[in-house]
Amino acid sequence: MYNMANFEARSPSDLLHFLTLKELTESMLQLYHLNCLVLIIPVSTSVERSFSALKRIKTHARNSTGQDHLGALALLPSPIHKERPTNGLRFHLATRSGWRRGGSEQRDASVQSDEES
Repeated sequence: MYNMANFEARSPSDLLHFLTLKELTESMLQLYHLNCLVLIIPVSTSVERSFSALKRIKTHARNSTGQDHLGALALLPSPIHKERPTNGLRFHLATRSGWRRGGSEQRDASVQSDEES
C-alpha cells in the first residue's frame, strides 16, 4: 500500500478502493473505518450547511414580506379554485350580521332575485 505511486497525493476514495480491491478491509479495520468517516463527514456537513442557509433565506423572506407583496400574491390566479356549475343560481356571500338580521327570509329573497335576472 505504501509502495503505491504518489501515495500521499491519493484521495480518500482511492485509498478505500485500494483497501477493498486488495481485501484489506478486515486486516486494516481501523483504517477502513476512518476512511469511511472521512468520506462521509464532508457530505453531511455540506447538507446541514445548505439547510441552515435555507432557514436563513426563508426567515428573511417571511420577515421582509410587506403589505404590497402580500396584496400582489393575493391577486395571483390559483389553480385550486375552479369554476363550479351552479345550475343557473348565483349565491351571494353575506356578512355574518346580514345573515343574523335577515334570517332565512333574506337568503331566500336573494336566491329568488338571482333566478329572475
